[in-house]
Amino acid sequence: MKTENYLAKWLSGELNEEELSEFKKSSDYDLYQKIIERTEVLEAPAYDSEAAYKKLKGKLDSTRKPRVIKLNATKVFMRVAAVVAVIFGTYYFMALRDTSMTTGFAESTSFTLPDASEVILNADSEARYKKSSWASNREVKLTGEAYFKVSKGKTFEVISENGVVTVIGTQFNVKSRENYFEVVCYEGLVKVTHQLKEVMLSPGNSFKVYGGTIVEEMELADTEPSWLHHESIFKSVPLIQVLNEIERQFDIRIQTETIDTNRLFTGGFRHEDLDAALKSVCVPMNLAFVKNQDNSVRIYAN
Repeated sequence: MKTENYLAKWLSGELNEEELSEFKKSSDYDLYQKIIERTEVLEAPAYDSEAAYKKLKGKLDSTRKPRVIKLNATKVFMRVAAVVAVIFGTYYFMALRDTSMTTGFAESTSFTLPDASEVILNADSEARYKKSSWASNREVKLTGEAYFKVSKGKTFEVISENGVVTVIGTQFNVKSRENYFEVVCYEGLVKVTHQLKEVMLSPGNSFKVYGGTIVEEMELADTEPSWLHHESIFKSVPLIQVLNEIERQFDIRIQTETIDTNRLFTGGFRHEDLDAALKSVCVPMNLAFVKNQDNSVRIYAN
């Protein structure tokens, strides 16, 4: 009989004397005997099932009970006061904050002021005003270009970095760009303040400043700005200002090479077709252009 068969019968106490004598001669008998002796002295740890149940139940009950925090009247009042202060502070801040209208490149927008005056913003422009104090202070801060149709009432002012335009009820256009300032009156009477100089404009007149030079023009034929009709018209304007306007209207970047951008340009371009706009400016100035794939245009002497 094989040893593993002896082992099974030995564990169950079924070996006879002859089989037990033969099994004891095997090399594994001593190892099996030691295992049996060691396991006989092992004891399972004590386990109190009732105590364990009570402990688990206590934990479950503690999680179900709502936690009650007592607050005294002073603390409650302070917390309510803090919330009220935050609400009124936020309202006060919002009331004092300027209302802002902006446009990006190749876009324009229009909006109505609290007194029903209308403002139309050209591309890349911003107009800011305080709605809360508008009834007593009709004031718009302008960066860029905008056309105003002002309702009659108290004094209306347009403030820019280049100058201040003051009216009562009229229609006019203000263009305030870097190194360029232009005001055109289309209806009513407009007062322009630039540095220490004041000029009154009647319909058809304009006030223009570029390169530190003031230019006053008379008898304009247009009844409103050309850009309202998707067209930009210029009269004796530095070329750099014309190219900047092409960038704004078509959302592109223009690079110039070996050309004088201070040369004066008279003419215009439509806002629908970039190629046609570039030709309208470059051909009269004897310039050439190349359109690049990165949404840029290179203009150079022809």
